[in-house]
Amino acid sequence: MLTYRTGAAGATSAAKAMSEHLLQQTLPPEMAVMAEYYAQGVRPPTPAEAAATRYAGTTSGMDDLADTLAMEIDRLREATSDSDDVLAVRAAGTFVAANLIDRAKAEELLQQRAVPFTADALDSEIRNASAARDYSSATAVPRRDMNPELAARLGIDPTKGLTPAEVAHLLNGQRADGQDIPGKTKRSATEAIGKIFEMDESRLPTRSELEAVLAGKTVSGGDIPAKKAERAVRRFTAVLGADAASLTNDQRENILSGRMADGQELSVSEYHERMDTSRARIGYVDFTFSAPKSVSVAWAFAPTEAERGIILQAHHDAIASTMQEVER
Repeated sequence: MLTYRTGAAGATSAAKAMSEHLLQQTLPPEMAVMAEYYAQGVRPPTPAEAAATRYAGTTSGMDDLADTLAMEIDRLREATSDSDDVLAVRAAGTFVAANLIDRAKAEELLQQRAVPFTADALDSEIRNASAARDYSSATAVPRRDMNPELAARLGIDPTKGLTPAEVAHLLNGQRADGQDIPGKTKRSATEAIGKIFEMDESRLPTRSELEAVLAGKTVSGGDIPAKKAERAVRRFTAVLGADAASLTNDQRENILSGRMADGQELSVSEYHERMDTSRARIGYVDFTFSAPKSVSVAWAFAPTEAERGIILQAHHDAIASTMQEVER
């Protein structure tokens, strides 16, 4: 089964939330290790590398650092059953390894949370964060058949998994390092209809206000540049189910009464939901490939690793074949 959704490119902070969602680890650690094996040499980032990009820009103030530590503990909690005290030491050690804080600051944060810890335990977490694989997040694996020139243009190393920040930059239509993609044309979003006509979102517009809208003016009668007004009126009638160029008397009467062109009643929220539509530029398309349950069961109960690998490879081949069709 193939499902998909599109996402709009905007601020990097907005793409960051989607990046974290896509990289949320849903496998237990032992299964994540197996997934890395089948990724055939693509190295996941270390916990320190992931944290360095995830929390870049964190200030040195104790309140902000304490909030960031709490966020990391919450994130780690989703992928393990370890206690919060263990996770707090792990998070603090990761921050030290990522050069977000120094060791003294890490100890101060743990003491502030009244977390019992030993120097050896903190040292161990710092070493692990620098060298171990980050299994608290899923690994974003670049396609093995990616054109080297494309990889270079996007700032992607095909032999390494992408960090959360790198995924966020790509979702936002930028290079993995956050720089602009050479030669890429930038497109801005289209302003929401309700904003153009200055509608009050707390109520339905009155008949006189809608007459002004159809005339290409704001609800208060203010002027809108001619070309912008013409496009906005076309969009306004279109979201209400009509064509501005061939508006019938019945359709016009229904629209002036705050209804759909066919007479369907709309609540205040429904009306303004249509008026708030804006054609934001598409930054990415998220495809989700799901094997039939019978395949999942066959993989889970395969008697040998070799048979399990054959089933998984068949799934990967099916995805690759489908993507070839999509890319045409």
